[in-house]
Amino acid sequence: MATVKLLLYDYYKKKDSNESPLYIRIIHNRKPKYISLGIIVDRDKDWDEKRLRVKKSYPNATRVNNYIVKKLAEAEALALELESKKQSFSKQRLRNEILGTPSGDYISFARLQIKRMDDTDKVRTANRYRTVINKLEKFLKGKPFTFEDFTLPFLHDYQAYLKAIPNDVNTIHSNFRVLKTILYIAIREDKSPQEKNPFFKFKLKKSPTKKERLTLEEIEILSTINLEEGRNIFHARNAFLFSFYSAGIRVSDLLQLKWKNVETILNYQMGKTKKYRRLKVVTKAQNILDIYRTEEVDLEDYIFPFLSNDVDYSNSKFLAKQLSAKTTIFNTNLKKLSNRTGITKNISTHIARHSFADIARKKGMSIYDISKALGHSSLGITERYLSDFDDNSLDDAMEDLFE
Repeated sequence: MATVKLLLYDYYKKKDSNESPLYIRIIHNRKPKYISLGIIVDRDKDWDEKRLRVKKSYPNATRVNNYIVKKLAEAEALALELESKKQSFSKQRLRNEILGTPSGDYISFARLQIKRMDDTDKVRTANRYRTVINKLEKFLKGKPFTFEDFTLPFLHDYQAYLKAIPNDVNTIHSNFRVLKTILYIAIREDKSPQEKNPFFKFKLKKSPTKKERLTLEEIEILSTINLEEGRNIFHARNAFLFSFYSAGIRVSDLLQLKWKNVETILNYQMGKTKKYRRLKVVTKAQNILDIYRTEEVDLEDYIFPFLSNDVDYSNSKFLAKQLSAKTTIFNTNLKKLSNRTGITKNISTHIARHSFADIARKKGMSIYDISKALGHSSLGITERYLSDFDDNSLDDAMEDLFE
C-alpha cells in the first residue's frame, strides 16, 4: 500500500541551524521518495508538530498552510492512483504531478548559491563562482537559460567557446566543475531531474601540472641575501621563509597571523578548511619572528606588516579584497626577489608549501607526518599532492638501480 506523510526532513538540515525543509514522503513498493515543498521551517519556533502545520508566527502562515493541505491532498490522491493501477513512478514524475514541471532558471539559481556563500562568509569561493557565472552569461548574451537547456550539446558548445576565448584545459576544467556543482545542488533540491544530468556523458578533461618548488640550496640563497630592512621585498622574503619553515602556511592564513598565534607553538585556524593547526615553531622560524618582536608588541597585532593593526577587517568581503590585494603585492616582491637572487623559478607564495612537502619527502619524513603538517584531511589527499613530485624520486631510483 502506498503511504503519504508530511515531515521536516533533517537530512538536508543546515549545520548549526534549527531550520529544516518541509517534504512530502511517498512510500510505494517499500521504496520512499521525497518531494520538497520548497518551505524552510524552524522546528521549535514555527512548527506545530501535532497539527503538522506552520504556526501563526510563520510569514503568510494561512497561505502556506493552505498550500500544504492542497499538495498533501494531491499526493494522497496520486498514491491512491498508484496503488489502484499498480504503477511505479520516478521521483521526478511524482514531483511533476504534485508541484508541476519545473522551469527553473539556471543563472538565477546559481546567483542564489553565490549569495548563500556570501552569507556564510565563504567569500573566496563565492568570488570564484561569480567569475564563472559571469563568463557563462557573456556566452549566453542575455538569452534565458533554464535547467532544461543544460544539455550535452550545450556542454560541447560552451567548451568550444571557452577554448576559443582562449582558456587552457585546466581553466576550462575548473569552470565546468563549478557549473557541475551548481547543477548537482539543483538536482538535490529537486530543481532538475537526475536522469537528464548531461555530465553522465561528458568527461571533464584536465592536463597534469607541474608544482614548482625550491631546493634547500635555493632556500639558503633566499635566507642569506642582504636586503634593506623595512622594504616590502624584505618582508616578503621573511614571510615566505616563515611559511616554508612552518610546513607551508597558506598565504591567506600567513597574512592574518597574530602574536597570540605563536609562542613555542604555532596555533591557528586554517581559513580554507576551518580546522585548527598546531605546529612547533622551529628555530629558523623563531629567528624570523625575533625580527618583528618588540617590547611594545600586542597579542592582537599582526606579525607581518601586510595588514594594518589600525584597520577593522571584521567585514568578510572587505577582508577578502584586502587579502587578495596584499597577496598580489607579496607575489610581486617575490618575483623581484627571484630576479635579484638569480633563481629562475617563478617564486610565489604557494611555492613555500610545495617546497616544504617535497623536501620533507626527500628527507624521509613519513607520509603521515607530512599529511599532518600540511593540514590535509586524509592520507589520500597527501599521496595525490606528493605524486607531482615523483619525477625526482624516479630519477634517484634509476641511478641507484645501476650503481
